[in-house]
Amino acid sequence: KAGNNPFQCSCELRDFIQSVGQVSSEVVEGWPESYKCDYPESYKGTLLKDFHVSELSCNTALLIVTIV
Repeated sequence: KAGNNPFQCSCELRDFIQSVGQVSSEVVEGWPESYKCDYPESYKGTLLKDFHVSELSCNTALLIVTIV
């Protein structure tokens, strides 16, 4: 059971959130209400399903190309 754990909401968690969100809530126990961000502080208490971070901010190569 993965719910009620202290999730660190970051770019690395995006794929997990996407895959869990595509499975029915009967398969993933407690989804979405038991899956919340714990860190960083600005996202604390945010449901994982509501955590969104852009591809640009997660993809450093794309970010560098965009800046240059």
